[in-house]
Amino acid sequence: REPVQFGQCWVFSGVLTTVCRALGIPARSVTNFASAHDCDNSISIDSHYDADLNPLEDNNSDSVWNFHVWNESWFRRLDLPDGYDGWQAHDATPQELSEGVMRCGPAPMRAIKEG
Repeated sequence: REPVQFGQCWVFSGVLTTVCRALGIPARSVTNFASAHDCDNSISIDSHYDADLNPLEDNNSDSVWNFHVWNESWFRRLDLPDGYDGWQAHDATPQELSEGVMRCGPAPMRAIKEG
């Protein structure tokens, strides 16, 4: 038997929603289309080309996926200032290291909306 080595965001999101709900944590899957992935924190999706309009692939790490699915869960944030309780975004399929760990969130939806 071979271990499972691959999965898709909608599968991981569904599993995480199920686990959270089984633990009594309100959770939901969130989907979108044309999902941007900004790799250099420029808050834009950038494409770089040379003078002959050839793509500079080493500089083109940003991407747009046809869709993505992540999660939101409702809980209190005792580690943050007042007002950041409620829906928290987190992604079961993060694409980059965060403090040495593949993770994304939880991040308060209020903080995300307010920038």
